[in-house]
Amino acid sequence: MQTIRGDTLNNLRKGTIHFSPPDASRPLRDITSLDFFDINYRYISNTVVDAESETWAGSGVDVYFRADGETVSSLASSGTSPNIWIAADSLAKSFYSTIMTDLGQTATTTTTATTTSSGVPPNILTNATALQYFSKNITYMQGFIVNAIPGPANDSYKALKDQTGPLGTSPAVISTKYLCQVPKRKSLGTLVVSILVADLVFLQALWKVFTLGTEAWLTHKDPRGMYGGSY
Repeated sequence: MQTIRGDTLNNLRKGTIHFSPPDASRPLRDITSLDFFDINYRYISNTVVDAESETWAGSGVDVYFRADGETVSSLASSGTSPNIWIAADSLAKSFYSTIMTDLGQTATTTTTATTTSSGVPPNILTNATALQYFSKNITYMQGFIVNAIPGPANDSYKALKDQTGPLGTSPAVISTKYLCQVPKRKSLGTLVVSILVADLVFLQALWKVFTLGTEAWLTHKDPRGMYGGSY
């Protein structure tokens, strides 16, 4: 994109490209194919570069959008401006593979770039054939990095696969710890003592209630009586 914007013959101002899975009648198959995604785009281009007032007024701007039947393959083969279709398609597939991996939707095969028998679409990060295909020109791409920090990859997967081992992902797990009490049976001695103590406390409370009730009844019956007193 930096190369496109730096081209003085291309007056691209801004735009968007939208990639989406095809409809159910044409499911995702080969991730290396340029027809893997359906494409839609909008962008505007300045027709009058030197007259900024005309550009902002709208008279110096052309608007471009997808025509019926256009695909990534047809746009790339015709060189339609801004001609970043293959690069954008590869970037979209990288994002797609990253998100699918994060969600645990990964293909189990590492020998084909097509949909598995279980219906799981191929994934660049877990598919050796696809990763080898998309990383074959990584050394060439590094020459166009302008304002980005290079990643850890410095060569194609084909050159490094003997050092990295087989591709694979670990399932994401969400876990937490709970503090809970595990029921444990008391020993016979402890159980007997606990019951006796509880019974004694209950009997003591019952006796206290009985004595208070008796005192109240006697006092009510004979207010001049001196319960428990001495003469």
